[in-house]
Amino acid sequence: MKNIDWRKVVVKGSAAGVISGWLAMALNQITGVFPFENSLAHNLTTFAVGGALFCIVIGGFMAVARAQLPF
Repeated sequence: MKNIDWRKVVVKGSAAGVISGWLAMALNQITGVFPFENSLAHNLTTFAVGGALFCIVIGGFMAVARAQLPF
């Protein structure tokens, strides 16, 4: 736990989260599985923030548990 660079975890996690959130929104738009209720600008912001928070948390868990992970 001493050697974890938390700044790198947060920056890379937030960038990956924004990209994955936008890709999820694009995939949903292409397939039309779930109709969106709000405007495109609102959905871009929501998916970016939600994806960033999710990936920061998951990146933190992976950084802490890296010795136990098989990869």
